[in-house]
Amino acid sequence: MLAEYEIGCDRLWHTRHVTVERIIGSKKDSVDLTVDTSGAWYSSGEELPALRECVDIDLAVTPATNTLPIRRLNLEVGESRGVAAAWLKFPELTLEILPQRYTRRDMGRYFYESL
Repeated sequence: MLAEYEIGCDRLWHTRHVTVERIIGSKKDSVDLTVDTSGAWYSSGEELPALRECVDIDLAVTPATNTLPIRRLNLEVGESRGVAAAWLKFPELTLEILPQRYTRRDMGRYFYESL
């Protein structure tokens, strides 16, 4: 499996656009998501109301998407906060809500929990 992705955020680290292409053998599938400023998620122009509570995208193929809430939350050392992410599972390319919690352990370490 090969996965390529691009995530666009606003200056406050809110997810605004997600493009994912997944290739298994000769089969190619893709997902294109947008999030407007009111927090509504769309796939190919169709609203996904179930994801309304989500602020972040979490791609199951990479820990890199954890950077988005870490940057946005700007936690103090010892502080913890929960978020809801739109979790894009692979290889299925299905979306579900994934409650998460981030705790800042020290200046350079965070603890992640999938709730």
